[in-house]
Formats: sequence, C-alpha cells, structure tokens
Amino acid sequence: MFRKSAVKFIIAVVVVLLFLSLGLNVAQQERIQTLQVGISQCQVILSVNRDVSRAKREISEPLPLKTGKTSMYLPLFTQITQKQIDDLCANRYDTVGIEKHSEPLDVVFLPAEATKTKPAESVPRPKDRNRTKWRNRQRKENNTCALISNLGTPRKYGERLYDLGSAVRSGELFYITEYSMGYMLFEYNTTGVDASELLRVPSNIYTLPMPFFGTDHTVNRHRNFYYHVPSTEIIIRYDPVSDKMIQHELPLLEQKPLYIHSASWVDLEYDQGYLYAIFKEVNNTAFTVRKLHGDNMKKADSYQVVIHHPESLINSFVSCGVLYAVRMDGINENAPQNMKSHVRIEAVFDFKMNAYLNDSHRRNDSDDALWLPEHIPANIQFDAVSKSLTAFDKGKIFSVPVIPRKHKL
Repeated sequence: MFRKSAVKFIIAVVVVLLFLSLGLNVAQQERIQTLQVGISQCQVILSVNRDVSRAKREISEPLPLKTGKTSMYLPLFTQITQKQIDDLCANRYDTVGIEKHSEPLDVVFLPAEATKTKPAESVPRPKDRNRTKWRNRQRKENNTCALISNLGTPRKYGERLYDLGSAVRSGELFYITEYSMGYMLFEYNTTGVDASELLRVPSNIYTLPMPFFGTDHTVNRHRNFYYHVPSTEIIIRYDPVSDKMIQHELPLLEQKPLYIHSASWVDLEYDQGYLYAIFKEVNNTAFTVRKLHGDNMKKADSYQVVIHHPESLINSFVSCGVLYAVRMDGINENAPQNMKSHVRIEAVFDFKMNAYLNDSHRRNDSDDALWLPEHIPANIQFDAVSKSLTAFDKGKIFSVPVIPRKHKL
C-alpha cells in the first residue's frame, strides 16, 4: 500500500513539472518574437541608403574624383573627425586630403553586421608611388662627425670603496663592475635622480653567464654588454634583458696588460654599430684592431695600428670611426697633486679612410687643460649618446665632455 502511494506521488510531481516546462517554453518563444520584431525595426531605422551599391575597389586604385559628392563607407560605431579623415587619406597611396574636395563628403553608415566581410587579398604596393604625396615628412639630417679637440670640465657621478673597477655609460645608464674579475654587473639609471643620489642604488643587478676580466668593457644603447672572458681569447656580447649571449674568439691574444697600469688584455669600444676589439697579438708590437658587427659579432675588418710612445699611453677609445690615444706624460702616482700630469687625447687612426692622422692639437702640460685626474684611470670609455668620456679614477667615477673641432670629417 505504501509503495502504490509513493508511485502515485512521483507521477503527480512529474506531471506538474511537465506543465511548468511547457509554460516556460511558451513564454520564451513570445519573448524571442518580441525581440526579433524590435531588432528588425531598429535595422530599418539605422539603415541609411542601405540599397546603395558598393563596388569593390583595389588598394592601389585611386579614390574617384567627381564634381559632385563622394561617399565614404564607415561602420555605425565609428567616431572620426574631419582632421582624422584627412590624416587617413594623406597616408594612403595616391589619395587626396579632405581639402581637395570641393564639397563635403557623404558618410553612409552601415549596420555592424554589414562590416563583417572577408579580408581582401594583399596587393603588392607600387614602388613608384609616394605614400606621403600630400604630406611633407621631415627628414633627419645626416649627422657628420668632428674630430675631438679637447676635454671639458669633468663631473663626478659617484665613488666606490674599491680602487680598481670599471664604469661605462650609454646616455643616462651607467654600468659598473667591481675589480678586474667577477660575475656581477650593476646598472644605474640616472634619469631624474638627484645629484646627491647618483650611482648609489642600482636599478638592476645582473649575473653574467661567464666571468669578466679587465676593466675596459663597453656597452651600446641597446643595453648589450661586451666583455672579455678571463684566461681565454673569447669576448662576449651579453644581453641582460633576454639573458642571451654571443661569443667571438680573438686570434693569438697576448696575455699581457695592454696599457700602462692597466688590468686589461683587450680594450672593447662600441661605435656606430660596430664593436672594436683592441689588443696585441703574440710577438707583435703593433696594436691589432678587429672590427666586428655589434649585433652578431661577425668580423667586418681588421687593422694593424702602431701607436708610438707607449710609455705615456694609459688607454684608448673610438669615436666616429677614429681611434684616439689617451696619454699622461711623466706618470707618477706618488707626486703631489699640483705636480701631476694632465690627461690629453691624440687622434691616431681613421678606420674609414684606413689612414693615420697627423694630430696637431696635442697639448703640453698647461694651466688651461681641464682634466687633472687624481690617479691613473683604470678605464676610459667614450659614450656617443652623451658625447663624453667615462672614467674610473681609483674609485671615483667621472664623466668628461669632449669638445669637437669646428671642421668635420
């Protein structure tokens, strides 16, 4: 008896649910029909000139120029001003700006569904047409280089507790290494930093994939760091952002200091997209300068350069394709400050002309020389962005602007 009652109850519940489902379906159908009627009415209201024939036009085909009005088809949701339309037309192939029309344009609004068309096949751009026909584009002038005639007033950027190290610069970014061997590379961004806080807190600290050796590293404006690996003939281009490196092997590298009071076997300089590796080969008194492409480290050229009076040569750098020698005459670190020699530079070799330069601007020790270092700098690097030399002078980091000659190369 109990089972029969339970079965009847379940049947009754199922019947009730069935009727409720049918009622819900009927209500949904009525709602759908109401929405369809509203959508059709909205499309009728929003369709302006919907029956206008729109012929397909190729990209390279110019807009039709008529004495009457010209139509432009835009989606309904497009918000565009006359200036924006003018800019759009000015950058198209063989099109005219709005000011070329004698009468205003008719803008035909299309429903959003009408804009969903298949993408047109790509058409090759004509090579003999100028995409800026109706707009004058300013061209950058080719900056010519000038020989450096003298050094300006140095500016102190910071100080370290250790005497031996390296500092290189690319614009507002400084890269510092400690001592003459290690793995750590410190990056400092001086943009908007107060003068008292310069080079105090690094913006980034990188661990190099292989250790560096020496103090004459370099960097380019893309933040690629170039350095020499200890006990090898390998130099490396390291990108700290992507953590990738490219290496290049130098031939017959002499494992001796390159300059007076130097800790480097190789001096790396970056200039105009090229990396210059300055070193000495075994049993060769001349300097070997290997020119490499800065991006892939492939060899572009090689030079043998003789620099006379090596007893006064403390460093060198490359600027505008010219090799400069950095000299200090009568080097004596123990002499009083007023007895020390000034730093002067000497243009030695032009890599573009493959010729030595007769440098007539060499200075003697005089009162008007503007840079009098406290000690012999561990490294001196030229930065093309700031037009200055960066020097690590026994823990003190200086930036020395260069003064170009009036005539240019």
